[in-house]
Formats: sequence, C-alpha cells, structure tokens
Amino acid sequence: MDNGVKTYFDGLLDRLGPILEQENTGRTVAFFFITASGGGNVRCSGDYIAKAIGLAGGAYAFPDLTGEGSVQSTMNIQMEEFYQKARDADILIYNSTIDGKLETLDQLLEKSPVLGDFKAVQEGNMWCTEKISSRRAWGWGTLWWTCTGS
Repeated sequence: MDNGVKTYFDGLLDRLGPILEQENTGRTVAFFFITASGGGNVRCSGDYIAKAIGLAGGAYAFPDLTGEGSVQSTMNIQMEEFYQKARDADILIYNSTIDGKLETLDQLLEKSPVLGDFKAVQEGNMWCTEKISSRRAWGWGTLWWTCTGS
C-alpha cells in the first residue's frame, strides 16, 4: 500500500476508533425523504445508512424494514406508517439526494405539514443531508455528533 494512502487510512481509523466504541445512546434516528405521492422513502434496516446510524450510537427508527428479501436499499411507505414509526424519533435526517437540499424547515413542511407534529422537528433536531454520492465518503463524524450530541 502506498505510504500516503496508509497514513490517510490510519488517520481515518484513529478518528473512527471512539465512534466505533460508542455505546448506543438510545436516541432514535429516521433517515428519509418525502415522495411525490406524500409518503416516506426510508432506508431498509440492512442498508449502510441504517447501519451507520447504529455505529454512531443511534437507533434506526425503522429496524423491521428489511425489504423482505429484496436487494433494494430503500422502501416507500405510506405516511401513516412513517408517522407511527418516526413521530417520536429524537432526530430526523432528510435525504436530499433525490429531490435536492432543503434550505428551510418551511420547505420541509410544505412537502408534508404533518411533520410539524414530530418530536425532532419541535425540538430543533431536524437535519438535511448534502447530496450523497456512493463514491464519496459520508460525514461519519457528523453523524456521530448528531447521534451523541457531543
């Protein structure tokens, strides 16, 4: 392995060490976007985002959504089911990869006014991702900070 690559990799491992040793905080996290039909699109529980939430000390709000043997990483669910499983989540993370980044909470509430009832929205724990690329490292440290609050 190239010495520069090894140094970079070792630095990443040093920074990830405390994250990987983090105990579950009990804070629940929903990662989603609102579909054109008004439902929720969420990651299946075996997806890398759901697993990253666990590694960061959080608990994924949709642990039972396995995709029933499907290879898909996401699932569309009706707003009623989304509401039931995510309304009391401690943290909401809006996935902007599909329909673009939201700049304000009002933009989110335009997509689905019922989200205003959600605990995370009322407590100011609503986040929006930048566009995520599978070829780019995601902000693991930021996710850890979001889940732990530290």
